[in-house]
This record gives sequence, structure tokens and C-alpha cells, in this order.
Amino acid sequence: MSIESNYYTKFKDDFHALTGQKISRLESFVTTESVTNADEWVFNSIGHVQPQEILDRNSKIVFENIDTLRRGVAVRDFIVPVPVSSLDEARTMLDLKSGYAMRCAQAMKRKKDQIILEAALGNVLTGQKLGTSVTAAADGVATIAAGGVGLTYAKAVAIRESFEENDIALDEDEKIVLCITQKQHTDALNDDKFINSDFYSGREIGADGRITSLLGMQVKIFGTVPAIGSAMISKTGSDRNCIAFITGGENNAIAMASNSDIGIDVEKRTDLVKTWQVISDMSMSAVRTEGKLVKKFLCQE
Repeated sequence: MSIESNYYTKFKDDFHALTGQKISRLESFVTTESVTNADEWVFNSIGHVQPQEILDRNSKIVFENIDTLRRGVAVRDFIVPVPVSSLDEARTMLDLKSGYAMRCAQAMKRKKDQIILEAALGNVLTGQKLGTSVTAAADGVATIAAGGVGLTYAKAVAIRESFEENDIALDEDEKIVLCITQKQHTDALNDDKFINSDFYSGREIGADGRITSLLGMQVKIFGTVPAIGSAMISKTGSDRNCIAFITGGENNAIAMASNSDIGIDVEKRTDLVKTWQVISDMSMSAVRTEGKLVKKFLCQE
């Protein structure tokens, strides 16, 4: 078989996928539930009770009031439609349909992280009929700006203390996740108290040189100039709105609802010449489960 040189782009079994985020970095840290054919999703939680000491025989029972709380969010539908020309496949000798399907699925995984980060600092709908919208601040999400302009040792200590004063992140199964950008990662690398064992020997650095843990808090880094779309972690003026949240045990700070898996359909279009379509679809939403389980910490850039 001969191929005209002006049509020959590649002749191999694989192709280069442009660099960028390809997985969800946060999905494993949140509660996930499955939803199908629903417009709204409700997350239910139960409040606290205190033990009563019995001081007299045959004393009366006094019931404890225990709250049953509802938080809701609208289920959002997403789609990634991509056309595939059979002519392009013939000319490049590539299975473009499978390559496009992979990229569509990766786009949905990035969207999951975006939804999770939006939920961390977004409004929540509460009440029996989900008629009350509550802001992050009113819900108890504290803002931490202590310890200098960027991410400093003092600021990391303040984040831990802010959780611990509410008796959070003190049990072995509860961990703190820090969501930062490469700017805050550079701040940490330049801070002697993070990287010098004379000050602190409990840091964790991966084989590639990245800091993966600060003061026992897991670190997840998101670039400020992603390959596509806007930065995952928002910025207000010169302040990056970095996020810390709890994961593990029964106290995941974020709950996500989605249909069971990312849908991928590859279909031939009969109304278009030699054209197939690759469509990825997914329904998902996320909600903050409790304000005290999330912190916003401002880092100037």
C-alpha cells in the first residue's frame, strides 16, 4: 500500500497526547454516591448528642434533641461531543476514535476536580425543602491569612490549629488535604522550616522532588496555567484562594454524586459524510457536608 506524502502525518500505533491533567486528583478524598435520573441530590447528616448521668432511681427519661440535617444540590449534566472524520483516520493511519474517547474521559475527570473545589467554597442549599442558600462563611468555613504573604510554616501551623480547635483531624483516620498551586509549592520549597531537617524532619518529598505532605497534611498541586480551561484554584486580586479540607473516617468534607461511570458512546453519523461522533457524558454534583471541615487560606502571589 502506498501513501501520498502530503497526506502522511503519522504511521504508528500510538500518538502523542498533549500534556495536561489526565486524572482526578481529588475524587479519592471525597464521599461518592451514585445517582440516576435525578434533578436534585440530597445529602443527609445527623447532629450530636451528649450522654446523661443517672443520679436517681426511677428517674424520668429526658430525650436528647438530635438534629437531622439536609443539604442539597442540583445535579449537573455534562457532555463532551467530538466529531471524527473517517478521512482523517485513513490519512493518519490512526484509530482516532479511541484516542478521542480517551481524551473525552480525561476531560470529565478534570471536571470532577473542578466540581469538588467549587463545592468546598460554594453556597449550599439547606432546610427541609432546600429553600435556604447558605454561604461558605455563614456555614462555618474559616478564612486563614496568618503567617506572611505566601504559604509559610506559620500559615500551615495555623491551618492545623484551626481544625484541631474544633476537635477535627485529631483521630488517625482523619487527614487534611491541602489544595495549592505551584506558587505555594515553591513557597514551601524555599522555607527552611519546611525543607531543613534542623527545623522539621517530618516532611514527605516524592521521588520527583515534589513535597507531598506538610505537617502531616497531604498536598495536591494544581497549575495556574492549565493546558485547557481556567485555573482550578481561584484567585481574588493578588490572593490565591487555597483550600484545606478533611478526608477519611466518617467526616469527609465533600460529598459527590454522579452516575456510576463516565459514559462514552461512539456512533456513526448518517447525516454527515464519512463522520463518526465520540460523545462523553456524565451527571455529577458535589456539596460541602459541614463548614467546619473546610478552610480557605489566602496566599499572595
